[in-house]
Amino acid sequence: MSKKDGKSYLRKSREKGRYFIVEAEDWEYEENAEAQKNCPVKIITVKKL
Repeated sequence: MSKKDGKSYLRKSREKGRYFIVEAEDWEYEENAEAQKNCPVKIITVKKL
């Protein structure tokens, strides 16, 4: 979370329109899917490509 404005940012990501995208390895999928499931504001989306 930024100390400047209190918002969270996705590190090592690229911006695409209003979204931030990061490519992760296959072995990271389960952890990220769990983060999506537990996100209190439902802002995380995980897709397996």
